[in-house]
Amino acid sequence: MKTNYNIRALIFITLFFPAFAFAQTAKEFNVSGIAKAKDSDYAAAIQEYDKALQLDSNNATIYFNRGIAKAKLNDYLGAIADYTKSNAIEPSADTYFNSGFAKYKAAKLTGAMEDFDKVIAMNSSPPAEVYFYRGNIKFMNSDYFSAIKEFNKAIELKSDYAKAYFNKGLSEHNLNQQEESCNDFAKAKELGYAESQAAITKYCNSSNLN
Repeated sequence: MKTNYNIRALIFITLFFPAFAFAQTAKEFNVSGIAKAKDSDYAAAIQEYDKALQLDSNNATIYFNRGIAKAKLNDYLGAIADYTKSNAIEPSADTYFNSGFAKYKAAKLTGAMEDFDKVIAMNSSPPAEVYFYRGNIKFMNSDYFSAIKEFNKAIELKSDYAKAYFNKGLSEHNLNQQEESCNDFAKAKELGYAESQAAITKYCNSSNLN
């Protein structure tokens, strides 16, 4: 009887031990998701993050990572939901920036501006892109004076920000500040922004350019 018991015990260990040995943790699923995202397989990455969250539903980093993957697939509403969960667990300037960008892309402009405001409040050195998107939102709201101020802040932080120069030029054009506008279009062209030439051709002449 003792021999039979040992045989049964051995069978039990053989059958069930591998399941414990190879069970993945939330951290491992998250790492796998990151690897798939680096290979641009965002749908597969989301599946890995889903598995990770089934094991650890209170992990801000995993929600953040899944939000990035969803945004890459243009699922901005899904990304917003994940960033919101991440910030509820552990608020961060990076998460608010991503959330603001997703809301910007989803045309939720008021929410985007609120998130960008939080980035500035939480980060003593916010990236130039925060001011760039704030400028775009103010431009879309026809607040061209405020848009110019935001684009100027973006340019102060990133002197070769060609698109900021271009959008600043559009704002100035809408305020009939033609000399300033054309100078900014020219600067954007100098920095390699391809759309600048069309604006220069349409709105400017040699007397507008310094």
